[in-house]
Amino acid sequence: MELAALVAGSALVVVAVMAISAVEPAVGLGALAGLSVLALVVARPVRAAYLYLALTPLVAGLPRGAFVPQLRPSEAVLAVLVTGVALRFLIDALGGRLADTIRAYRITNLDRAILAMAVFSSVVPLAWRAARGFRPLLDDILFATALWKYLLVFVLFRLVVEDERQVRNCVAVMLSVGAVVGAIAIAQAVNTPVVPELLASLQDEPIEAVTNNRGSSTLGTSHGVADVMAFNLALCLAFWRMRVGPRWLTGVGAVLFGLACFASGQFSAAVALTVVAVSFGWLVGRLWRAMAVAVPAIVAAGLVLWPVVQARLAATDESGLPSSWEARRFNLTNYFWSELFRDGNWILGVRPAGRLPSYEPWREWVYIESGHTWLLWTGGIPMVLAFVWFTWGSYRASLGLAERDGTGPVDDRSRRDRFRIGLGVGTAVAFSVMFVLMTLDVHLTLRGAADMLFPLLALVSVPAVWAGRDRYQRAVVGRPVIAWDRLP
Repeated sequence: MELAALVAGSALVVVAVMAISAVEPAVGLGALAGLSVLALVVARPVRAAYLYLALTPLVAGLPRGAFVPQLRPSEAVLAVLVTGVALRFLIDALGGRLADTIRAYRITNLDRAILAMAVFSSVVPLAWRAARGFRPLLDDILFATALWKYLLVFVLFRLVVEDERQVRNCVAVMLSVGAVVGAIAIAQAVNTPVVPELLASLQDEPIEAVTNNRGSSTLGTSHGVADVMAFNLALCLAFWRMRVGPRWLTGVGAVLFGLACFASGQFSAAVALTVVAVSFGWLVGRLWRAMAVAVPAIVAAGLVLWPVVQARLAATDESGLPSSWEARRFNLTNYFWSELFRDGNWILGVRPAGRLPSYEPWREWVYIESGHTWLLWTGGIPMVLAFVWFTWGSYRASLGLAERDGTGPVDDRSRRDRFRIGLGVGTAVAFSVMFVLMTLDVHLTLRGAADMLFPLLALVSVPAVWAGRDRYQRAVVGRPVIAWDRLP
């Protein structure tokens, strides 16, 4: 009976796809691809993590509605992956195996902190806005879903990644796809033939938007490229230091990601590289040595990518500061701060939408370009406190994993110990980049950056990588809220 139902269902799906393809070939091809991904995930849920890390950086820059109406392709990918995992859980529940999955899940401090940020950036400001007599706009509702999406990503990784081998595979996919994104960013930054034209056609952008010596790559945002490359650089440096994998490979990766970060053409990239050098050097006890290497490395990157430097120097004002910084100050002063600090709006926030209509005819929207202002604007003091909690939980998890048991040379440590220390250090450095850059923009939810940061935090929270360490409960889980072990 089950086999007959499976065959009948498969036949119906094939007929449906063929019918759609006859009318809209592109839609039919997309449906077939989606069903194939769905089948892969249902067969083995951990593939959802691998596919998310492999596909999201490559399709994040494609425009909304390119394949699915009203959705970015990266959002459609996430929807398919979540559906596949949900179907597998349903199958397991029908077979009486779902309780094992639930029992294995531990609610961590990061779960709680991300949930708090999601609530204080959506439910609370929407309710507060309604209480003041304002109707919630579609813009508010769309922006209110941002952190719920990343909570979903975090929980997805926590559910499907179960052992250390799978964590290693996730990191390998992350670095491999990051290398592709970085190589494209470098080629784009120096205007290599074909690359800008291909990106412009895929992302539906004017050619001027991709030939300005700023590597936006497949992410469609140079800020996101700078963050993602800095995160990957942090991991490569940590793995190089802990001798995880061939040192020549992690060394080449570090050079590639450093150059790609510089190729983004953003002044924030220089800040990110400095944060990586300082935080990595401090964590491994080699601060001055790290700075002694970082300074000439940044200078060398500037010489190799001189067209990027020239373009950015041309974008500075008379004071030598980036002209975009003056524009940022103007926008905050004239659009956001006046509203934020009026009538106590900073207490519970103004609204979830982090943008306002422009009164200047040459642009449609003005976005908040300050992460700290965004925290207050979105959810007020509760949102700021939730972000502090999130920061505390992220550092406790990553640095707790990186803490060594005993002393001794790196070579004397086990392969597992070296990997988890490297993962913990790399994640802590990556989080430091996001934390510092929040001064300049909303890097917590930045496209590409957030798509990598939340999976990284989920990976350092996987119980399997803490095997043999009694500090998991203390550093990651905290005080249990639900006694899952009491489930029958």
